[in-house]
Amino acid sequence: MKPRPPPTSPRLLYRRIWRTVPYFFYEASRLAGWKQWQYCFDSQIDSVPDALGFARQMLASLNDEFTALYSPEEWREIESDDALAGDINRAAAVSFKLMGNTGYIRLDNFFQSDIVEQMQVALAHLAAARDLVLDLRNNPGGKVESGVDIAALFLDEGLVLRVRRRIPMRGYESVSYELNKEGLLTSTTNEESGAVENVLSARRPNISGDKKLIVFVDENTMSTAEILAAALRDNRRAIILGARTFGKGLGQLVLPLPHDCVLSITVQHHFTPSGLWIGDGGSERHGIEPDLYVCAPPACETLGPGDQQFQSTQANFDPVVAFCGGSCENQRGE
Repeated sequence: MKPRPPPTSPRLLYRRIWRTVPYFFYEASRLAGWKQWQYCFDSQIDSVPDALGFARQMLASLNDEFTALYSPEEWREIESDDALAGDINRAAAVSFKLMGNTGYIRLDNFFQSDIVEQMQVALAHLAAARDLVLDLRNNPGGKVESGVDIAALFLDEGLVLRVRRRIPMRGYESVSYELNKEGLLTSTTNEESGAVENVLSARRPNISGDKKLIVFVDENTMSTAEILAAALRDNRRAIILGARTFGKGLGQLVLPLPHDCVLSITVQHHFTPSGLWIGDGGSERHGIEPDLYVCAPPACETLGPGDQQFQSTQANFDPVVAFCGGSCENQRGE
């Protein structure tokens, strides 16, 4: 994040928020009545808390909980939480275990700076496994780039993610991330002009080979975890077992403001390779449907006797794969 601007008057702080949001906000159609807010509270703004309070009323009109305003105290708390999540000296976010012929990998989040390397270590230790389980339950997401890199550890080629984002004060552009043998191809298309820019960059190698793969998800699988699950399923690399995921397919831009305040603005939507928008995390939570619905009790111990998702695969890995289509074809119990 860029250095925060120097302090300014509370009234100008409010107006800066008013000017900035429509420049980046994804849903341009929701800005139809935005002009009315420009001077709406001028006579009532005497302090920074006043400016924040009235600006939040203005932001509420967008009906997007992820476009939000944070006071210095609130943002310090968020940064503290992020620092803990990204602290590579704490417990690893990847744990793994070989259980018979099945290699089990649990991925807790995508925040830690070395999360891709942790996944590489896990897969190397499970090289003797015949098949794999990737557990994304209760994973809140994190860095989208890490999700794309981890997908590469399981895929030789295929589309991983599509992003549609706002071009400030103009139209939209679409970005696709596709793996091939040469690397990661990022293609950016201006939707108005049709101009396309292609960039080929280095990629992580597929070190999982062609081992059968089942991905566990639940209603708390969010954001980047949903992107990864969909990428593996849509490329017929894995089948998904569990419950419909949370449904958050949004990306935010974080901007510093005067008085050490911070503004978060939704600027893009995330789409699966098959074209599904994952959802807004609020009123429209589409989520990722599993190929096979198996739901564990809320308080059950992971890998314990009450973990029905794990038990169903531990005892019947091949039948589960066969039921869902053998080569990861989708049969969703419809």
